[in-house]
Amino acid sequence: MSLAQITGDFADAASINERLDAARRQFHLVSPVETSPSVIPDGCSVVFSAVHVQLEYDAFPHKEAENSYGLKRTALQRIGNAAGIDWDPRFTRRTDDASQPHYCSFSAFGKVKLFDGKEIPLYGSKEVDLRDGSELTRLILDSNTEGTGEEQLRDARIHSHSDCETKAMLRAIRTLGLRSGYSETELRLPFIVARLRWTGVTNDPELRRIFALRQMELMLRGSHVLYGDGPPPPFVSTSPLPVPPLSPSPGLHHPARTRETASVPAAPPSAPVPKGRTAAPSKFEPIIKFGDAQGTPFSEAKTIDLTWYAQALRRQIENPAKTRYRARNEDDLRAANEELRQRGAPMVGAQATTPSREDHHPAAGGSYANHRVR
Repeated sequence: MSLAQITGDFADAASINERLDAARRQFHLVSPVETSPSVIPDGCSVVFSAVHVQLEYDAFPHKEAENSYGLKRTALQRIGNAAGIDWDPRFTRRTDDASQPHYCSFSAFGKVKLFDGKEIPLYGSKEVDLRDGSELTRLILDSNTEGTGEEQLRDARIHSHSDCETKAMLRAIRTLGLRSGYSETELRLPFIVARLRWTGVTNDPELRRIFALRQMELMLRGSHVLYGDGPPPPFVSTSPLPVPPLSPSPGLHHPARTRETASVPAAPPSAPVPKGRTAAPSKFEPIIKFGDAQGTPFSEAKTIDLTWYAQALRRQIENPAKTRYRARNEDDLRAANEELRQRGAPMVGAQATTPSREDHHPAAGGSYANHRVR
């Protein structure tokens, strides 16, 4: 199988296993698993990418082994990027107290995904001790025969912290299965890196919709940080979700539940209910959504505005071209009629379709009275 046939995205287990075997026989395979599971998670695929190594730029000769070369940082980082390593900033950090200027220890912790979606850790650590009298310091000074040991030690101390960080991360990358040494002939072959990647491709229409919304969220994240959230799409509910009551055990603290509760804005105080009327069963009072009185709660709106709004809702409900929001309009119409009933005003029935504010309205008993809304 040629290199062009191996590289690419594949979602079925048979094709993935075939390419894993071909890459293992012909090239250098870098993969978190030996074989693919029978089912790849929906919306994901396994991508095979090739990383080429240039001997003169990406490798260095081993001093201990003849005709053996190790991979430099540039090559290892390209392989790590192709493998999709996710470095955890909480644990990829310096681990000493920084009290000694010529001593540093660093740990690197990353994660890669298996082909079934599970994550496995990658860990590497490095310690650099260039203090006077340390073993590494003596090695640098004694191994130099041209009298430049002090200069090499000074240069090593200048870059000791960055070298410590780099070597710790490179050790973690090597745990993917990379050897410490390769021959010149071996390095002429590319490294085939296999990793799980989210593509959003699925045959399920509902999942396609969810994946598309998620992709939109990821692509617009920078705009949200800069400019904040804009108005929500019409298919997203703006009503806050109810928060379950807290019932922690004595002596226990639930910080996550506390933060979640605090982040939900308190509901606005409801308008006072006149004497002889019953409060609406909904926690959030409906408002007029368009017209001259837009944004006014039903209980505070003028009767003429509320009646006009109810007539407009009825026209939209009966319009076959506006079926998308029919359920919401019917809920608002019922609430508006309930408010009109409690005020003793005529309610808007199914026959009220005239667009003017001077329309005739059905009486409370169901018959039509020839009076105008005042």
